[in-house]
Amino acid sequence: MKCPYCEHEFKLTWKRYLKAPFGKHTCPNCNKKSKLNYTSKYFAAIVVFFLPFLIAIIFLHSSLVLTSVVKIIFLLLVFPMDRWAESKFKKLVPIE
Repeated sequence: MKCPYCEHEFKLTWKRYLKAPFGKHTCPNCNKKSKLNYTSKYFAAIVVFFLPFLIAIIFLHSSLVLTSVVKIIFLLLVFPMDRWAESKFKKLVPIE
């Protein structure tokens, strides 16, 4: 991520990701707050991620065991995927 104020680049670590559930981050260099903006690439990545799980749940709805397995796999992958998508496709913008 790149601070919009001082241009300092820093990584979206798990600690930063979990401390900012609404996407407001503090730059470690200048200590100013900025927020992540949503882009079409971010939404596309989310749709590509969710679609196979949605399709699997629709087609496996008669099997409680398979549906439960799909849901558990989804829950294990949703946060790492979102963190990856945020670091790749979102940009920090100043808070006005």
